[in-house]
Amino acid sequence: AATEPVSGRGAATEFTIEVPDYAAGRLVVSPLMVLSGEEVLAAPGSGDPYAALTAGAERLVPRPGNVLAAVDTLRLMALIHNASLASDTRRAALRATFTVLRDGKVVAKGKEQTFDTVGAAATVGPISLSAFPPGRYTARLEVADDVAKAVVVRESPFEVTK
Repeated sequence: AATEPVSGRGAATEFTIEVPDYAAGRLVVSPLMVLSGEEVLAAPGSGDPYAALTAGAERLVPRPGNVLAAVDTLRLMALIHNASLASDTRRAALRATFTVLRDGKVVAKGKEQTFDTVGAAATVGPISLSAFPPGRYTARLEVADDVAKAVVVRESPFEVTK
């Protein structure tokens, strides 16, 4: 529930959330986040109300409704947890690949990323949308855990407007 401070009016909503079971030992991949271009972070201690929306030195700028204009840039991100470790090296063997599809056809594909840690942040971008015709697209991330022989796919729709 939330209350708007000026009018005093309130609102409540109810929805289901998925909480991953980290103790199960399976590969966990967050929902695929559609973000806009890079944004400069405020200086530490500046009272920035969005300080929690950062990963490292980058601000995460979500796009309401995943709608972007052709002049925007696209960034995609997902967090990966619980990768299995090889018994001999005690290292993980993760591969992550991003693709952008339109009408089921690949229109952009990122370079495969590899990680040898149990957790990682797979990211791609910024991608200029100037060459993308207006329309609906699907961002897809495929994460493969080569030690566990597991694959997880996450998708998120987005739209490019004029």
